[in-house]
Amino acid sequence: MGKLIISSNGGGLGNRIKGLISIIRLGKYFKRKPLLHWPKNVTMGCSFRELFDYNIKELNEKELNELLNEKHEFYREWIDNIQTKKRILLSQCWRFIMLHGEIPYGFAREYPTIKKNNIDFEFERIPLKIRERILKELKELKINKKIKEKVNCFEKKYKISKRIGIHSRSRDFQNSPEGRGKISTTDLFLKRIKEILIENPKVEFFLCTDSKETEDLYKKELGKKIVVFPKKNWDMSSSEASKDSLVDLLLLSKTQRILGTYLSTFTEMAWWFGKCKQKIEIIGYEKIKEKKGVINFLNKENNGIRGIIKRLVIILSNIKKYFSFFN
Repeated sequence: MGKLIISSNGGGLGNRIKGLISIIRLGKYFKRKPLLHWPKNVTMGCSFRELFDYNIKELNEKELNELLNEKHEFYREWIDNIQTKKRILLSQCWRFIMLHGEIPYGFAREYPTIKKNNIDFEFERIPLKIRERILKELKELKINKKIKEKVNCFEKKYKISKRIGIHSRSRDFQNSPEGRGKISTTDLFLKRIKEILIENPKVEFFLCTDSKETEDLYKKELGKKIVVFPKKNWDMSSSEASKDSLVDLLLLSKTQRILGTYLSTFTEMAWWFGKCKQKIEIIGYEKIKEKKGVINFLNKENNGIRGIIKRLVIILSNIKKYFSFFN
């Protein structure tokens, strides 16, 4: 079968799409065949084929484990090992994985890797040439016909392109231990929406949220000013809710601008599916202290002895590359 690169991500929809696009890009560059492991779990209740029409071989749990019985390498962002000589490279990464030299060290601000050469959540700061490369691969990711029909029908009926999109993520973020739920709060969303309505009373909104309670609150506060794609099931472990999640994401991508949730790959991927053209406003972005606390918590594995070991590995790998250049 030759050299392989596998994406196996058990996260939500945005994380999985980013992982898939990354291995497709890396596969082409390093001449590795991309394979996909798309597990059903509490964050995703449907198969890849129920969402997308894309020609990639999928692996079930048994097939993945059989391949991993062979010597393989896990992608580790802190040692940047995408050029491994091993036949199998497995990525469980939620980030867009960059090729060597695509992004300079020190670039990232929002949620940086150790080297800060990533583009996650950077939006308008991302260089145009990088946007074009990722958009090229994203364009090939065809949407399932039934999903597309739902999106087109709703878009036409409610003139989504003329509305402001809202992605108010609440259920899993509200109780997250690192404190993400304290940044893009519902109160701050509603405050910003009311400010926009004062500026332009005619503006209308489209809402995406993962919580029925949150949806009901927005409807109560905004009435006819807001529309939502109707849902019967809010359990993301169900096939129906997972399909509706993609419908929501695609509709959000068609709005004129987005009010988004801090560190949500759902917001991020809506911007990408919108071809990076929308203005993005992350609600709670001004909460510098709270944001720093979130990042520090998420990066705690990089502190202390473990962090020192990671940095030593980076230094040693850079020294190796330096001497190999002159040999």
